[in-house]
Amino acid sequence: ILSAASIYSLPRTTEEESSINEEELIEERDPEDEAATIEDEHELDFKVTSQIVQEFLKENLPEAHKLLQRAESEDPIEIYFEALNRAKEVYVEYRIILDENPKRAELFIKEEKARIEILRIEMAYLDAEEPEREELEKKLKLAIGKLVDAEIEGGQLELKELKEELQALTE
Repeated sequence: ILSAASIYSLPRTTEEESSINEEELIEERDPEDEAATIEDEHELDFKVTSQIVQEFLKENLPEAHKLLQRAESEDPIEIYFEALNRAKEVYVEYRIILDENPKRAELFIKEEKARIEILRIEMAYLDAEEPEREELEKKLKLAIGKLVDAEIEGGQLELKELKEELQALTE
């Protein structure tokens, strides 16, 4: 599972530091043309547009949606498109998990929410002064605890499913 930090937050660069030129982005700028066909080992094949990703984020990961909107308005365009493409990967992973196991998909969202909360706290920590940093460290520990709890819950679900599978094979 991808980290929210790696998906929704990218280092800020200036246009001079950018290694992507404008021509490489032209086809991505047109919302009508930015659909990409995604295929994977589960034979999932569908069009994923930025509108689909934005709606998915708005509904399931509202904090990630805010971060992506911020990237769109404040960062160079190539940073926004990189973040959008990473968000598309999260959406596709969610869809694959949802098709296989809706309960696991719920846990995936829970884990992603915890990762985004961690990211938000990390971002605030970087801008904070010392007295506020102590409070943010406490919040960070709680957020990490939520992520660990969600991952443990996922492991327990997987273990339960494997036990059921094994029992079915032995009957």
